[in-house]
Amino acid sequence: MDHEDEAYQRYREKFLAVMLPLLFVGGGIGFLMVVTGGLFVYILLTAAGIAGLVTINYFFWGRLMSEETAEERAEAQHQADAEVNEWDLPEPRRPRHY
Repeated sequence: MDHEDEAYQRYREKFLAVMLPLLFVGGGIGFLMVVTGGLFVYILLTAAGIAGLVTINYFFWGRLMSEETAEERAEAQHQADAEVNEWDLPEPRRPRHY
């Protein structure tokens, strides 16, 4: 097999890896549109709205809270590291001498 055939084969694999899922998802959405009579669009818009609210909540409140507690988490991690007993640590790896 020469280089051009391998390149074509890789292109075809990528094309199929992208197009087949798109066709199945598009077909599924089309089927749900027909079955629900358009209600599926409102379901998708509601889900997108909820995702938008969650994102806004994270950026305005969750990230701020995470930054405020970063020092406490670092202190707790440091304290946990200090409490580790020496015999709980794994044995150091040493090279074998034959």
